[in-house]
Amino acid sequence: RLPHLKSAMNSLHYRHLGDGPEGGRGRMRDALTLLDESGVIVTATNSAVLDALRARDWNRAFVTHRNAWRKELNVLVCGHAILEKFLQPYKSMTAHALYLGVDHLPQAKELDIQLASALLEGDMLRSPSSLSPLPLMGIPGWWPEGPQDADFYADRDVFRPAPSCA
Repeated sequence: RLPHLKSAMNSLHYRHLGDGPEGGRGRMRDALTLLDESGVIVTATNSAVLDALRARDWNRAFVTHRNAWRKELNVLVCGHAILEKFLQPYKSMTAHALYLGVDHLPQAKELDIQLASALLEGDMLRSPSSLSPLPLMGIPGWWPEGPQDADFYADRDVFRPAPSCA
C-alpha cells in the first residue's frame, strides 16, 4: 500500500548501517523498524486531537473529540505486524504512531509520496521517541467487542498516562 514509504525506509536503513554503538543498529534504524512492524500514521486537521494524543490524554482524544475521528483524522496502518494482529484484535493492541498535522486529509497514495520525501530529506524519524504509543482499540468505532464507554477508557492497563518527569 505504501511503496514509496517502504522504499524510503529501506534506503535509510542501508544509509545508516552501522550508525549504532559498536557498528550496530542505531536509533534511526530502530525507529524505522518500529514504524515498519507496528506503525500507524495519523493525519489530522484538528490539532487539539493531536495534542491530546501526544499528551496521552486518552479521554480528551477519544471521548471529548469523538466526532473528530470521523471527519478530521485518518489512521493509516503501515506496520505489517499490526495488520496481522487485526486478525484477532484485543483491547490492548498498541501501535507506534507518527502524528502529522495537515491542512487536508491526504489519500494514501499522496501521503505515501509525501512521507517518503520527508523521510529522505529530513529528521522526521531520528529515534524511537519520534513515535508515540496509540492504543488502537480506543479509536472510536474500532473496538468490536462492546461499547467504548467510561468503563472501557478507565482501564489503566490499556490507556496508560504519559510517564511523569521526575
